[in-house]
Amino acid sequence: MDGTRNQLIPLSKTCVPSNIMSTTERISLLLKQEGIDPEHESQESITQARTGWMGIRPSCTTILFLACAIASVGLVTDIIHKRGRLLSESEIWNRVTLEGKSKKKKDVKIGHKKTEKYDCESDTNYSKHTVKTAFELPFAALFQDNKGQKKFEASSVTMVGDRVYAVCDSSYAISKFDDNLTPFSADNKQIGSPDRDGDVESGYEAIFHHEGLFYVVRESVLHHHHGDDDDTITDKGDKAMKADKNHSFHAIVEELLLGEDDYTVQSECMCEFEFEGTSKGFEGAIGFPDTNGELYILGLCEGNHCSEERKEDAGHGRIVMMKKSMLPDPSIPGGCLWETVRVIHIPKSAEFIDYSDIDISADGRVAITSQENSAVWIGAVVGIDNGIINPDSFEFVDNSGVIYQFPKSNDCHTIYCNVEGIHWMNNEMLLGVSDKMKGKGKQDYRCFDKDQSIHAFVPP
Repeated sequence: MDGTRNQLIPLSKTCVPSNIMSTTERISLLLKQEGIDPEHESQESITQARTGWMGIRPSCTTILFLACAIASVGLVTDIIHKRGRLLSESEIWNRVTLEGKSKKKKDVKIGHKKTEKYDCESDTNYSKHTVKTAFELPFAALFQDNKGQKKFEASSVTMVGDRVYAVCDSSYAISKFDDNLTPFSADNKQIGSPDRDGDVESGYEAIFHHEGLFYVVRESVLHHHHGDDDDTITDKGDKAMKADKNHSFHAIVEELLLGEDDYTVQSECMCEFEFEGTSKGFEGAIGFPDTNGELYILGLCEGNHCSEERKEDAGHGRIVMMKKSMLPDPSIPGGCLWETVRVIHIPKSAEFIDYSDIDISADGRVAITSQENSAVWIGAVVGIDNGIINPDSFEFVDNSGVIYQFPKSNDCHTIYCNVEGIHWMNNEMLLGVSDKMKGKGKQDYRCFDKDQSIHAFVPP
């Protein structure tokens, strides 16, 4: 390089209003005034790669903006050059980081596409965007007798009085805790056999309570259609993972009567709503009676559009409203069916890649979680009054929702990677449970610390 290019660009000529930097021509002109031609710069000083951003080489652009950025903090010219060569972009920005970062407020959007990088330090309203962890404990630390289980793929949680109940999609047992969540307490137990159906996992994704019974929802189960009078349900040994003319996928609602150490299945009914496969069915559910005492279930689809193929089209969450019908039809397993009443759109402000659970308080306050976004959407509905639903008027309030992220690590990495269950403990606190982290490199190792746990969160 020549001597001119080893000098810092004079700040008087580069620190200009932002509108002057709005076009390629004006930026290029300023660079040329300082003896740097963005079209003919040597390979030694500026990389030949183009990013397409503003149409000029990135190192030139970086120099210009860096010159303005460092003017207020008085950095010396050796930030720009080192040992006779121009620093690369990454080296320049690493040097600036060591000297200090701008405290200028930035607009931060929580819950957008998971590919976007979130910067904790740039978010001057971090505490207003983030729920606070009040308490948490691994499931393994709650039981005196874990019934031989080493994994707790927690998927949903609810409270009845002063007791907490949770389900895992890997187990048929219902976890019961005292609300103090005391470690290794004799009051914490698993009701029922974890392997009730042999080596088949439960697929339990939701639990709620109504009039003495617990309702648990199996996400999406394969049904065989062998003939007009034969519609059977199976989980065993079938390789069909997508719907076709001989197979369909439906959630199953089980009604359980819990005893001290075991439970009985009072009813097992298929949901009319059909899914595309086994992996993106109902991921959460809540139930409310109407004024006549008829129960309506609100099933939360895991994928956007309730779809496997369109699951990542963020901001298109769906709720399926259902009511139970008794059908004396031998082709309907159990003689009962949760018929679809209507499909309700979740507001686009809940802009999530996936939806992992839902809870609605008796006065219509809503919490919806996302695993992929590590966040919770808090909003409101109309059509719920003192725990009674009006199925005709039930809707989300479009402008009511706000997304809050779960806390990040000290270096701003996602650590609450698998929050699958959520429940309002009271107006000020949320109870959550986390699934097991995904193995084989599908999730970052930092996800391990918070997985298979129960958490209490305080929203801002």
